[in-house]
Amino acid sequence: MPVELSIGRKQVQNIQVHDKLADDQHAVLELWPDGVVWIKDLNSRYGTLVNNQKVGYQQLFPGDILQIGFTQITWENYIKPAPIVPENPPAALAPPPPVQTPQVNMPQPASSQKLPLFFNHYTLLIFVLLSMALGGWLLGLLTK
Repeated sequence: MPVELSIGRKQVQNIQVHDKLADDQHAVLELWPDGVVWIKDLNSRYGTLVNNQKVGYQQLFPGDILQIGFTQITWENYIKPAPIVPENPPAALAPPPPVQTPQVNMPQPASSQKLPLFFNHYTLLIFVLLSMALGGWLLGLLTK
């Protein structure tokens, strides 16, 4: 099965094209495991062009000019075919066994080690509010 990359004007597309003539969902690039790439038009309003020819489903080759709206892209194939791995690889190709990490027991704090009741976020809030009120009161006294 191919990997599909969506192309269109919307931000949710894998490849976003900022072009007024591009549809929200314009086309799809199909990347096949053997390295072959196909472009599929999604019944777009103005179509998808490859080398100035309107296409519905077309294989792309290096040097092809892909056009969506006014946007032109020269296609270069940087995709390498996926390696073929046998179902039962010989021992030399088999993945190494998983590495076992030692378990470390960290000491847990005793349940009796709790912060005193007076030290919590409410105490901090009250302190800040009182400081602001006191600062405003002192400022009022100094400016009289």
